[in-house]
This record gives sequence, structure tokens and C-alpha cells, in this order.
Amino acid sequence: MAAIDVDNNTAMSLEAIQTPSSKELKEQGMSMVDYYAKLIVERAGQLQSLSIYMAVDGYFAKQKFIDPITSNTSI
Repeated sequence: MAAIDVDNNTAMSLEAIQTPSSKELKEQGMSMVDYYAKLIVERAGQLQSLSIYMAVDGYFAKQKFIDPITSNTSI
């Protein structure tokens, strides 16, 4: 995860997170999309303190990713 400073044309790393293997995710009953949505929801307060905007790759333009994030009461 990174924060982008559009005024200074730079990005600052916030956190590097190792993605679990497909096997690990399957054992937890999660898909990769579920896992990444969970990370965003868990860090909602911290992320919102930086910005109300979030940019993600087009791969994540899925209802399964968007719904948990937008339905979270802390967001």
C-alpha cells in the first residue's frame, strides 16, 4: 500500500504485505479479492486519515471487493 502525493508527484510506501498462497487462502475460505478487501477494511481508519480516495487496479473493480469496503460502518 502506498499514499500518493499528487502535489509533489510522488508516492510513499505505507505497508508491504505478503499475499498468502492460493492454498492458504483456500484453507481460510477466501479468495484473493476477499483477502485484499479485508486488508482495506482492517486499515480503514488509518487510510481515511490520509485521504478519502483510493485507487486500485482494474482487477478489483468487482462487487466482491467494493461491497465489503463501502458497507463497512467505519468507512
